[in-house]
Formats: sequence, C-alpha cells, structure tokens
Amino acid sequence: MVPGAAARSQPEVHRRRNLLTALAPFGAAASPDLTILPLFLAAGAVGVGPALGVLIAFALATVAVMVGLTLAAAKGASLLTAPWIERRASALTAVTLLVIGVLVVTGVL
Repeated sequence: MVPGAAARSQPEVHRRRNLLTALAPFGAAASPDLTILPLFLAAGAVGVGPALGVLIAFALATVAVMVGLTLAAAKGASLLTAPWIERRASALTAVTLLVIGVLVVTGVL
C-alpha cells in the first residue's frame, strides 16, 4: 500500500492510477531492452513525480552517452587519413557490413 493512501479521496486515487497507467508504456518505450522498467515501476509505485524523474534522467543519460560515443567515433575516424582508405572507402564499408551481418546471422552478435 502506498504511504498516505488511506488519507486520499477515492477520485484522487483513481485519477493517479489512471495517470500511472497512461505513463506505463513510456517506461517500456524509454529503453529497447527494458533495463529501465524495474526502476520505472518502482518509482511509479511512489508517485507520478518520481516516475517522470526516472524517465527524464534515463533520457538525458541516453542522449549524453549517444552524443559522447558519436563524438568519439568522429574524432577517431578523423585520425584515419591514409590515402588507401579514401580510395577503398566503399569496399571497406561493404566488407564491414557483410562481416557484421554474418556475425548477427550466426548468432555471435
């Protein structure tokens, strides 16, 4: 039972439950592998504010990591300036995609 729930009116409890029910899909959609779901459900048991806080914190952390990884990859790619890379860029891309595809199909990745 939620602390202080006995002091709440019946319509307020239903309104809060309906709002949390509406927010539940966002907890699942916030992460494709559902790592956030237990945190979101625990925060949702406390209230809407904590549930939204978990979603916002997870979203900000996800964006920060994606931007950081993209910047690091761009910086690393800018260091690869050998002339043979520029001449064979399309072939390198094709081979890389083929290798990744084979690894995914065989279940290695």
